[in-house]
Amino acid sequence: MRLSLVASLLLSTLLISAPASAQQPPARDPQAVALAAATFRILGGGQVDLSSLNISATAAARIYHPQGDELGVLTIKARGLSRVRMDLAVGNQTRTTALSGKRASMLRGNGTPSQPVSPTIPFRCNLFPLLSPLADYVQNDLSVTYLGVEFIAGKQAQHILISSKSPGAAVQRFPQAGEFHIYLDSVSLIPLKAVYFTLSTRNTAPLYRIEDLYSDYRQVGSILVPFTVERSLNGHPYARFSLQSVNTNASLSEDDFLLR
Repeated sequence: MRLSLVASLLLSTLLISAPASAQQPPARDPQAVALAAATFRILGGGQVDLSSLNISATAAARIYHPQGDELGVLTIKARGLSRVRMDLAVGNQTRTTALSGKRASMLRGNGTPSQPVSPTIPFRCNLFPLLSPLADYVQNDLSVTYLGVEFIAGKQAQHILISSKSPGAAVQRFPQAGEFHIYLDSVSLIPLKAVYFTLSTRNTAPLYRIEDLYSDYRQVGSILVPFTVERSLNGHPYARFSLQSVNTNASLSEDDFLLR
């Protein structure tokens, strides 16, 4: 059961509502856009073409549980912004989520497919801030808003909101589903935290609030990567992902992102 929820959230952590033209132009705060642009460059967005970036990574996963933590291995593959695959192995079960273009699919631990994911929602790998919705700040149909200064883990941070006012039913019913909050270190402008919301697939609550705390940044090729991500779910500690290896020039093919 726990593995099922973890894998569902791994898939949902890639989600942010699709940009779409609203009736009124979205708000684009010049200060927020400038901060997002600077952070994007610092993370390596100015040195690499994201469309040609091929990432292969493995991470040790610790899933917090009242009856005892579960340990596993998360394998991540990403090709640009539109190809993502995650394989989470815990015990003798592996749960796989994958996206190729707008076609998303998931395999449960027993190898059976789950319900298909809406093709109107693009996916992101938020464990890598460079590949998160931060990369979409340049899109004029997204709102980019400056929300002020906060303190994250004792550090002063600039709070930016990137949001979609998509007319889709999910965003109309739950506006937070189209929000991606990112908190930038006021000195280095490196992301310290991201907060985003995704629809629940378990009917226990309409939305999950997911919070990622980033630390232990390291240079890998031309990009900066946080090697530790602490994730909370609805305000409770949920999991820790500790990267063990990252290759930014991996040999990947379309077959890596299709499940059969």
